[in-house]
Amino acid sequence: MTQARSGRNTLLNIFLFVFILIILFVSYTIYLKFTAKSPEEIEEENPTGSIIQVEVLNGTEVRGLAEKVTNYLRSKNIDVVQQGNYKRNDVLQSFIIDRIGNKNNAKKVARALGINYDQIRTEVNQDFFLDVSIVLGADYQKLNLE
Repeated sequence: MTQARSGRNTLLNIFLFVFILIILFVSYTIYLKFTAKSPEEIEEENPTGSIIQVEVLNGTEVRGLAEKVTNYLRSKNIDVVQQGNYKRNDVLQSFIIDRIGNKNNAKKVARALGINYDQIRTEVNQDFFLDVSIVLGADYQKLNLE
């Protein structure tokens, strides 16, 4: 009888050990799920190391708009190398032009200003010595500038 009881106790101990391992694994998985960071958070923590060079172009008749946006972007550590007026002054919706084919840089600038990603255009041009152009439109009041 002692041998049968000893065998049952051993079996019970093995079952408890496996059960505890399963609970620990599930707990750890849940912990990882709730502490995982979004791709945007990871990008902010681990930037590519390259400086994003930007030009800001005013597509409206509002004076000083490009300068205001330039100051805001510089406060966010985005290097504005040029500012000026766009070829038109009747742009309705602000947009971003990716000049080098690196959409991640354009997305970072879009996120800083609150511009939707669907307003990013790609126009690779080797003559430009910058990464991104921002064209400000009549919707400039909706941008994140604070």
